[in-house]
Amino acid sequence: MIKLPKGKIHRIPLDPEELFEELPIEVSPRWASERVRKQDVWLELGGPKHDYKSFVIVEIVGMDEIDPGKVEIIGPDLDEIEPGTTYPVGYSLKIAGEKLTDDYAGYFERWAIDNHTRVEGLMYLNMRDTVWMRLHTRLQGRLTSLKYLPQAIMGIFMAQVPMVEAMEARLIVASEEVGGKELMGKMTEEICKPIWESRDAKLDELSDEDTDTFFGCTLCQSFAPNHCCVIAPDRTPFCGVINWDNIRVGIEVDPAGYSFEVAKGECINPLMGEYSGVTETIYNRSNQTLKKINLYSAIKYPLTT
Repeated sequence: MIKLPKGKIHRIPLDPEELFEELPIEVSPRWASERVRKQDVWLELGGPKHDYKSFVIVEIVGMDEIDPGKVEIIGPDLDEIEPGTTYPVGYSLKIAGEKLTDDYAGYFERWAIDNHTRVEGLMYLNMRDTVWMRLHTRLQGRLTSLKYLPQAIMGIFMAQVPMVEAMEARLIVASEEVGGKELMGKMTEEICKPIWESRDAKLDELSDEDTDTFFGCTLCQSFAPNHCCVIAPDRTPFCGVINWDNIRVGIEVDPAGYSFEVAKGECINPLMGEYSGVTETIYNRSNQTLKKINLYSAIKYPLTT
């Protein structure tokens, strides 16, 4: 069992409107994918300086296993660091809801990461055990505690996903006194990786022949108007950020979003991965641009990249 130092407990409002009113920084799509350069770093968490011995994990738990609105900060907070300081980090979010199952964990993990990119002055890269965050120096004087990072994300979840009924967070700033990258590496290996491997193994047992439904994604049409991906058990999209199981759950969470079901239809060429239903759907979803699709070829009639 891994023993952690006692952290400082914060309580955030459970009402999303009140929660956002308390935030001293902006949360908006205008900040998506902001970069913080080395000369502008106030605090760096994770990343290559610590051999990526850091992690972010989301778990689905029962309502009796969660303390709604709790945010625990272990290690130094913003009022205790010098500008330019860098630490390994361990970041966990627990989510509960009557309709939620473990199937939602992977999707919510990706969604939490995407939501972090919308926080003003925060550079947030990668996921799982390669996470890398930077805070911009312009937030000094406004952002008084790291508690506001999970508070912003918890607010987005509870405001946009009705099935999320409660959340709590723990952020470990792994200074040497806390345990440094050795502690983060141990937690990654002993706690996080078994959870991730269990999720991945579930999908590994499924193949394209086991389902009549694939899924499509048009997220990248925001900058590539004729782009359209097909996501199958044996085929993840070129971006690599989601898989068949996650997008299946994602459609339940956001049925009006950029993802949709794709009927396989008749298998015309099993070697190349040509299916009548896939070709018809992609033709319509790509503004009638892609007339033929092979799922298993990167050369002959491939999907858009």
